Amino acid sequence: MRPKWFCVMFLAAAIAIVFSQTLFGQAASGTITGFVTDPSGAAIPAATVIATNVQTGVETKTVASGTGLYSITNLVPGTYTVTVTASGFQKSVQENVLLEVDSTATVNAKLAVGATTQSVTVSSSAPLLKAEKTDVSQVLPQNTVLQLPILGENSSQLAFLSPGTVYDETGEIGPAENPSLGSPIHVNGQSWGTNEFQLDGITDVQFGSEGMQIINPPVDGIQEMKVTTSNYDAELGQVGGVVLEYVTKSGTDKFHGSLFAFNRNSDTFAANPYTEKIPGTGPEGKGTGPAYFNYNQGGGSLGGPIKKDKMFFFGDYQFTRTLQGYSALATVPTTAIQGGNLTSLLGSYICSDGTSSTLPCASPLMVPTTEGGTIAAQQNMIFDPTTGNPDGSGREAFTIGGVPNMIPANRINPVSTNLINLLNSQTTKNAINQSEPNNNLSGSTAEHFNQNEYDDRYDWNISDKNRMFARYSYLGAYLNNPGLFGLASGPAAGGLNAEYSDYRNQLGSVNFTRTLSPTLLSEGRLGLVRMVLLAYPSDQGHDLDNQVGIQGVNSGDPLTQGLAGITVGGPSGAWDMGSPSGAGIPRLTHTTIIQAVNNWTWMKGSHSFRWGIDFRRQRFDYAVGDFSTRGNFEFNNLITGDANVPGTGVGDASFLLGLPYEYDRSILNQTPAERETRIETFFQDDWHVTSKLVFNIGLRWTYMGPTTPHFTGGGVNFDPATGDLVIAGLGSVSRSSDVRPIYDDFGPRFGFAYNIMSKTVIRGGFGRSYFASNYGGGPFLNVCCSYPVQTRQQDITGTYFPILNSSGAFYSLDQPVPAPPPPVYPSSGILPVSSIPGSLNLEYMPFDDPTSYVDTWNLTVQRQLRPDTALTVAYVGNVGRHLFNQFNPNTPYPEPGNQTANEPFAYEGVTATIAERCKCLPANYNSLEVTLDKRISAGYSILSSYTWSKAM
Repeated sequence: MRPKWFCVMFLAAAIAIVFSQTLFGQAASGTITGFVTDPSGAAIPAATVIATNVQTGVETKTVASGTGLYSITNLVPGTYTVTVTASGFQKSVQENVLLEVDSTATVNAKLAVGATTQSVTVSSSAPLLKAEKTDVSQVLPQNTVLQLPILGENSSQLAFLSPGTVYDETGEIGPAENPSLGSPIHVNGQSWGTNEFQLDGITDVQFGSEGMQIINPPVDGIQEMKVTTSNYDAELGQVGGVVLEYVTKSGTDKFHGSLFAFNRNSDTFAANPYTEKIPGTGPEGKGTGPAYFNYNQGGGSLGGPIKKDKMFFFGDYQFTRTLQGYSALATVPTTAIQGGNLTSLLGSYICSDGTSSTLPCASPLMVPTTEGGTIAAQQNMIFDPTTGNPDGSGREAFTIGGVPNMIPANRINPVSTNLINLLNSQTTKNAINQSEPNNNLSGSTAEHFNQNEYDDRYDWNISDKNRMFARYSYLGAYLNNPGLFGLASGPAAGGLNAEYSDYRNQLGSVNFTRTLSPTLLSEGRLGLVRMVLLAYPSDQGHDLDNQVGIQGVNSGDPLTQGLAGITVGGPSGAWDMGSPSGAGIPRLTHTTIIQAVNNWTWMKGSHSFRWGIDFRRQRFDYAVGDFSTRGNFEFNNLITGDANVPGTGVGDASFLLGLPYEYDRSILNQTPAERETRIETFFQDDWHVTSKLVFNIGLRWTYMGPTTPHFTGGGVNFDPATGDLVIAGLGSVSRSSDVRPIYDDFGPRFGFAYNIMSKTVIRGGFGRSYFASNYGGGPFLNVCCSYPVQTRQQDITGTYFPILNSSGAFYSLDQPVPAPPPPVYPSSGILPVSSIPGSLNLEYMPFDDPTSYVDTWNLTVQRQLRPDTALTVAYVGNVGRHLFNQFNPNTPYPEPGNQTANEPFAYEGVTATIAERCKCLPANYNSLEVTLDKRISAGYSILSSYTWSKAM
C-alpha cells in the first residue's frame, strides 16, 4: 500500500510542474539533428523540420538555422519520421529513424529543387556510426531487453553486455540489503559503489550505504537502456563508474500488452555430496537430498491511448515467489560437552622439553589439579581461571576422579545451561553426531523471498509546445531468512544473518517539456525517491536474554529484543548462536531523495548549447549498529588455558563457566538521521564545425554539502589536533561537526567526432567527474554513529582473563551486564576524548575533505563493414583520485615500549579507531575494447566483444 504522505507530496509536485510557465535533459530522451542543404551543398536556412513519433503520432517542429543546422531535442526514444520542407524545394521524408535514449541521430536532408507538393521518401536503416557524441556507451533497445534471456528477468544484468563491465562479487550482498537485486557493476577498475542509476532521468541510487538500485524495473516496462562507461556528457554527474539509464515505456495509439510466467524447481537438482549426501543423516540414512527450491515469477503489461495523439497510459506488474531450501553442516556442543565432559577434546601429551607426543612422554610436563594432585599436561587441557598467578600461569587443571577436562556440575554457569537448553529445544529434530566435535549437526531450513513490483506511466501531449509525463514505480519485498537453530539463530538459510525484513521502495517523477521558440526549449524534472528497509533478527519479539538469565539487555525496546550473540571459539568445536556483532541487525533504514532538474537547449548558428541545474536534497535515517544491540559475548580458549602450558584451553569450557573474554553492544542514544544537499550545474556546447566534425565542449560544477544531523547533537567528529570530540550544533561547533563545504569541484569535458570517410568515424575525449562512494565514501556514515550519538560499548580484558564486573571481580553470565558509559553532551560542543570511559571507536572525517573524482579519456575508431555490421575499436583509460579508503592512523609506531604510548592519538582510557578518506592512492586503469555490432531484423544483437585491461 502506498503511504498517503508520498502520494500527497507527489501530486503536489506534479501540479506545480504542470502549471508553471517555464520550469526547472536529454538523459531521459534523445535528439535528432542534421543539416538541410540544396543540391550544391549550400545551406537552406529557415527550412521547417518535423519529427513524428511513429508509435504515438506526436509531432515536434523546429526550423533550420542560417547554417542549415537543425536540432530537435528532448524526444522520447522510439522510431520517427523526419519531414523537411522549404519554399522552392521538394519535400524530404525520411522514415524509420531510430532514436535511442541519451543519443543523437543524424538525419541530413539534401532537398531537390521543385514544388513542395512533390516529395522524396527514404526508408532509413538503423544508424550504425556514432558521429555526434563522444561518450563510451552502448544503447540496448526494447527488442534486446525483451529477447535476451536474463536470469530472474533482472534487467541490470544487461549492463554486462558492455565492454569494461564485470560482476563485482565483493558487492554481492543479496536481498537482505538489496531488495531490488540490482547487480554490483564494476567498471573500468572503479568501485561498484561509484555508479549512477537513473530511471527516466531521476536518480535511482541508495546513496546512504550500499549504493545499489532502489528500483530495478521489470523488462516489460523498459523502452531502452543506455550503459555509459567513460567520457560522460556534462549533463551527467555524481558518477565514477557506470551510468545506467532506463527509459520506461509509454502508451501508444494502439493497445498493446504482455503476459509471462516462469517456474524453476529442485526436481532435477543434484545433491551436494558434502552437505546433502552424508551417510547416517536424512529420513533414509542416505542424506537429506537436494534442498527444496521453488521459484515462481510472472507478470504482464498493458498500454494504450486515452485520447488519440494526446493522452496515453502504460502499466506493468511483476511478482516473484522464492522458496529456497537450505541444508548445511553446523557445529554444536555434544551431549558430553554440554554436561562438562570435555575429555574427547584432549590432544597430544606435552613433554617437559616443550615437545608433544601422542603417547605419554618419558618426561611429561606435570601440572597441578583442582583435586590437589598433579597430572601430565595435554593439549586442549582446561584449567581453572580462578587459580594460579596474575600472569595466567600456574593454574590448576580441572579433574574429577583424576580424569582431566571434567568440569564439576556446580561450576557450570546457570545461564550457560539455559542457553544450551534453548539450543537443544531448537535442534532436537536434527541428528547430532556425538562422536564428532566439529560439523556434527546436519540440518535444513528454508528462506522465503517475495517481491511485488509495478509501474504506472501517464503521457500527455498538451499542445505543440508543451508535453509532460508522470510515472510512479513501487517495489515491495519480504524476506524470511531463518537460522538453522530456530530461535537460537545459528547459520542463516540464505547466508548473512538470521532475519526477517520488509521493504518498500518507491520512485515517482514528473517530466515537463516546453518549447519557447523554434530554437529554445526548457525541460523540467521533479522526482521523489523513497527506500524503507526494516530488518529485524528472526527472534524479534522474544525477550530471550531475560529468559535465559542475561540481565540488563532486553528492555522492551524492539532494538534490544531477542538473544545476545554467543560466539564460542575453538580450537576444536567452535560454534555460535544468536546474532553476533558485525551482523548489522536490526537494520532500520529510511532513505529519501527529492530531486529537481531544469535543463535548457538553445540553437544558435552551428552551435547547440545546453545548460542546466540538478538539485538533490537527501535524507538518511539509519538505526543500526556494527555491535549488537542485544549484547554480544565471546568465549575463547585462553580463559581456560595456562600461560606456561602451550596449546591449552577450550572455548567450550570458558562458555560453560560463563566467563567471556569480550562483551560489546551498541546503544543508540539518538537515531542517526543525516541530511545533505547536492547541487550541480553544467554547460555544454555541441559545435558542428563542419558537417563532418563535431566538438563536444562542456563544464560541470559539483557541490556536495557536508551532512548535518536532523537533531542537535546528532553528529560528532574527532579533532586530531586537540584530541577532542566536536558535537554538531552545540556551542561554537557547526551543524556539520565543523566539516567545511567544498566549492571548487569543476569538471571539464571535451570530445570530438570526425567523419573522416563516409563509413569511418574517429572519436575521442577527456572528462572529469566528481562522485561519492558508498559505505562512508561520501558525506554519509562519517559523523553520525560514534559516541555520544551511538555508544559502542566494548569491554575486553587481558589475554588469559575474563572481563571484569563493576567491583573489579570476574564477570560471569549470571551477573548484570556491564553498564555502558553514559552519553555526555557538553553545552560547549567540545568533549575531550580523555574523559570518555572505556574503549570506544571514534569516527573521523577531515574538516577539509576532498571529493573523490575520476579522469577518463578515450580514442575510438568505428568502421561500417556492411549495411548491418560495424566494427568498433576503442582505447579507454581513467585515473581515480581522493578515493575512499579506511585505515587506522592510530596504529602504534613500530618502536619498543608501551604500545598505547606509541599511538599517535593515545589518551588514557580510550583507543581511537579512526576512519579517514585516503587522499593519496590513485586507481589507474587502461583498456582496449573491440566490439562487433550487427543490426538484424529482430533488433540489436551484439555478436562479439573483446576487452583487454590493465590496472596500475
